[in-house]
Amino acid sequence: MEIVHTDVCGPMKTTSHGGARYFLTFIDDFSRKTHVYLLKAKGETFEKFKQYKALVENEIGHKIKVLRSDNGREFVSKKFDAFLAECGIQRQTSAPYSPQQNNVVKRANRTIMECARSMILAQGLELEFWGEAVNTAVYIKNRCPTKAIDSNTPQEAWSGRKPNVSHLRVFGCKAFAHVPDEKRNKLESKSMPCVFLGYYEGTKAYCLMCVKTKRIIKSRDVVFIEGSKEIGGVPQLEKEENVVVHEEVEGEEPLTFSQDTPLNETRMEGVQNESTPSSSSEEEFVVSNDNPSCEPSKATKGMASGLVDCYLLKILM
Repeated sequence: MEIVHTDVCGPMKTTSHGGARYFLTFIDDFSRKTHVYLLKAKGETFEKFKQYKALVENEIGHKIKVLRSDNGREFVSKKFDAFLAECGIQRQTSAPYSPQQNNVVKRANRTIMECARSMILAQGLELEFWGEAVNTAVYIKNRCPTKAIDSNTPQEAWSGRKPNVSHLRVFGCKAFAHVPDEKRNKLESKSMPCVFLGYYEGTKAYCLMCVKTKRIIKSRDVVFIEGSKEIGGVPQLEKEENVVVHEEVEGEEPLTFSQDTPLNETRMEGVQNESTPSSSSEEEFVVSNDNPSCEPSKATKGMASGLVDCYLLKILM
């Protein structure tokens, strides 16, 4: 707790499910343990810092000595300065227009945002769940090794115990939460469909959103279906038709085939099927599985026969 790095990230264009538009980050320089708080306005920064100070000093038994931030008004104020002076905390600020001097927290905020964005888009969730995604990204980040502390995890450097990661699940996956007996009758379902939205610090429970009511619930009895994308804010897009264009022959148009068309129905573009009447005097040709020798089905005339044979030979090569 010798140095604590802090910064505010935002505002977000989309308000979170809980009404937040910013998030406030605190990082311990020694362990790289990260704490995050969602804010509705920057004016909440001072109160969140007092909460953070009381929490960490009581948890590890050490006092904050230095607070490092930028020159934002949420950090530089008479009320904030008076509180730091009263607690004996030294303030360090970066030079104007020099965010690189506060790079520890700036880079962490970038990593958190990239993780949150990836999790939301991968599962097709609505953007209003960015707050839950940020909390989950920080939760996982504290349990991942980092070079800054010799490939240890921030959680281990902070508490002295290796973290347990067996409970981690895929963010945004489909889940079914158990409905207690007190909240249902004998004919109602024993579970409710939900979307997994993260973890709770200090309790062995998962953060879920009920699909029917859209409300955030807390439950420890959950069955996860991590490979499913049935529940999401973005429908699955249809795959575009793959078209293969063969090499062109000088003086002739290229042949185009669709991969979604069976071989026994594949036809050369611009040439009609045998069963279709044609106004042309030349015969028609079909490439099929029943004709592996690639011979025309009827006798041909003049140059038409040689031209079709060249096309068929080039397709098979």
